[in-house]
Amino acid sequence: MAYPLTQAQSLEAQESRRVARQTRPAFEVVEGAGLDARVRQGVSDVFLSRVRMAALAIVVFAVLAITRVTLYAATASSLQANAELRSQIKMAQSLENDLKVTSSALSNSSRIDRIATQNYGMVRASQTEVISLGGSTQDSFIASTGDNDKQIEGSKKSTNESTKTNASTSVK
Repeated sequence: MAYPLTQAQSLEAQESRRVARQTRPAFEVVEGAGLDARVRQGVSDVFLSRVRMAALAIVVFAVLAITRVTLYAATASSLQANAELRSQIKMAQSLENDLKVTSSALSNSSRIDRIATQNYGMVRASQTEVISLGGSTQDSFIASTGDNDKQIEGSKKSTNESTKTNASTSVK
């Protein structure tokens, strides 16, 4: 058995090996391959554009959902307000009808005559009086309290008729 480097070797073979080692690098660097290259490269542009599109779609969906909920809430509140207004209108109409009935009953002339005569001892006037107002004798008003209850007429009479009426009536 022979030990390495115990035998004689030719110098030319050693010299050729040394030259071969010097011209050839000890290791080769291959760019763009391996796990290290992918990590150093970062995230691809295609992936980033897809993530942006997904985020934009989510934002648009959220805005539409919020808008829809807001519209539904506004619709519900306006419907509730309409229902309240309808009930208030019905109550007001009912009150109006009640007030009309009460007004009709209270303004009945026979009721007023009965209260005036029974409670206050008033009597109906038996005659009509004419009162001339102002400096002009042509304008006169007739207030009648007989059968034509609560009737006031305005009329223009000639000077002769006015003086005849004033002369025939006397205030007592």
